Amino acid sequence: MKRHKNSLFIFAPLVLVLSCAGPTSPFGGLGFSPPKKQKNFRHIAGEIDASEKADTFSTEPISINFFPKKQNLHETNQFTVEIFDPAGVGPLSQIQLFYNKRDVTNFWISRAQVFKTEEGRKLYLNFEGLKLPAARDHQIIVRYQHGHTKNYTTSRYELPECSMAGLEPLGKLSPFSTEITKRYEPLIEGLSGQEGVN
Repeated sequence: MKRHKNSLFIFAPLVLVLSCAGPTSPFGGLGFSPPKKQKNFRHIAGEIDASEKADTFSTEPISINFFPKKQNLHETNQFTVEIFDPAGVGPLSQIQLFYNKRDVTNFWISRAQVFKTEEGRKLYLNFEGLKLPAARDHQIIVRYQHGHTKNYTTSRYELPECSMAGLEPLGKLSPFSTEITKRYEPLIEGLSGQEGVN
């Protein structure tokens, strides 16, 4: 009996340590506080392009685009951020991603594939396996700063639009099986038409 009691005392602290990993986000762990050090393109410039071109003046605005264009709350997919900087994305340019007001830039960039177009004006960050549960709120904001300016360009990843009255075709019923989908799809379509609800 003594052996069992002693082993419980050793095992209990181990469980506590392992279970205190902190909150997580779809981009990775949040830890106990937001990461203070921002990872910018100065650190990964060599990975995306060894040669940087001189800044050129342009009247075109900087833009941040998302693919898919709006949040997908039904399935796991690739999340791509496109940065268009008419003056060129240089080694001093910085980018941040905020998830529900927490800076998750380091987690996001560490798992993303980063590449730049030949002319250096567009940068893509591809993040595989983004899953946004429908039961939670997801405020996703990307902020970009060109290296020699103090102004930021900010873009929010928009929520999907879904009109309650718009009777659109039923989307995917994943992760349910084909058998379940065939059984319940006609019932859902029929009830939605009867009640006038999307």
